[in-house]
Amino acid sequence: MGCVARHPPRTSRLLPVGADPLCHPAAVSVPSELTEASTGERLRVISLSVLRMLVTVGTVLLLYSAIPTATSAQDLLDGVPLLIAALTFFALAFAWQIRRIRRSRHPGLRALEAGVTSLALFLLVFATFYLTWDATHPGAFTEPLDHLNAMYFTVTVFATVGFGDITPVGDTARVVTSLQMLLDLVFIGALLKILFQVAQSAQQNRRRQAVAAPTIEP
Repeated sequence: MGCVARHPPRTSRLLPVGADPLCHPAAVSVPSELTEASTGERLRVISLSVLRMLVTVGTVLLLYSAIPTATSAQDLLDGVPLLIAALTFFALAFAWQIRRIRRSRHPGLRALEAGVTSLALFLLVFATFYLTWDATHPGAFTEPLDHLNAMYFTVTVFATVGFGDITPVGDTARVVTSLQMLLDLVFIGALLKILFQVAQSAQQNRRRQAVAAPTIEP
């Protein structure tokens, strides 16, 4: 009779040729994120992951704070072309994150990092547009926007809170705000799901590769 393995194999050993890996749960390696790592290794990997996320968010905020608000400095940053370029950059960065997840030894953690990075870039794109648009089109919002107010408005739109203290007045500002609302739904409903589906697929591929691991002649 064949044997049925109820649990995934956990350790790495060599099997005789022709042996069924599922009948030898102790003889095959099935990498599963950090479950088999030592406490020190888990702490190191998780700490590095958290550090990368903090550095990424800090870098995004630093770049955002460096954007000038004086009208004379905004001529090259003005308008919808800036928004299109920024969204294109976001799409390329998202594709790069997917590639990193597929190649990572810890796809679950990498997917979490990618989610945080993507969210930071997404908010940066729209906060930058609102900031620069208000600088070149005074009165586009119910009150002037500085770096803090522009990011605050972007986050309230993303969170669908809508306090109403800052609202778009000009047509372009209203259109872009509506666009952000729609893309918020896409980001939450699709993009994050894609990241974690890619991570799950990468984990499954690693398990299949481990099951087909090296064999030796009897």
